Amino acid sequence: MIKKNYIVFKRKKKYLDCAKFILKKIFQNKHKKIILTGGKSVKKIYKNLFGYLIKVKFKLDIFLSDERCLKFGNKNLNANIFKNKFNNSLVKFHPIIKKKTSFLSAAKVYNKVLPKNPAIILLSVGDDGHIASIFNKSKAIKSNKNVLFMKKKYKKYQRITATLNYLKNKKNIFLLCKGRKRLRIFEKSLRTKNEVLYLLNKINSNIKLILV
Repeated sequence: MIKKNYIVFKRKKKYLDCAKFILKKIFQNKHKKIILTGGKSVKKIYKNLFGYLIKVKFKLDIFLSDERCLKFGNKNLNANIFKNKFNNSLVKFHPIIKKKTSFLSAAKVYNKVLPKNPAIILLSVGDDGHIASIFNKSKAIKSNKNVLFMKKKYKKYQRITATLNYLKNKKNIFLLCKGRKRLRIFEKSLRTKNEVLYLLNKINSNIKLILV
């Protein structure tokens, strides 16, 4: 990845500016389906973004990039970030985990419904260089599926995640780095052969970095 693909938000209103940037990308694309990450690093951005999205005058579908395999309603699900945020609006959120559905079945359903041409894919860079729930040496790297249920636990949880296969030919992929520490992790992983970011950059030159 070259430096011109870095998008940096520095000012006091950096989370608001980042939200506006994402909103602009949604409006510019004819496909009104988006894929968003979970996690703590995006909460301040989403607080601003959701305020805009509930006012849109077109139907918008939001999908998750990944989810922890926990019981429906568990407080640690990524889906909780989106819960009850879009009532009485044209926005529809599609959770991965549903009532009375096994994790394997949930992954199979999401494998079918995840959009082929999303307007934007926003993923965050983890503290070990993982993106979505694609960890180094995990099955999500080599799987030919778009969405995968991983029985092996990563950071305490089994996971359901979009795979590198799904991301390989997608446009408008933005990787979010919060702070200089994560940026250093990102750049190291990008240079390290066979790590997730190295492999993603090798198969998809369209990815861009958002630094806040």
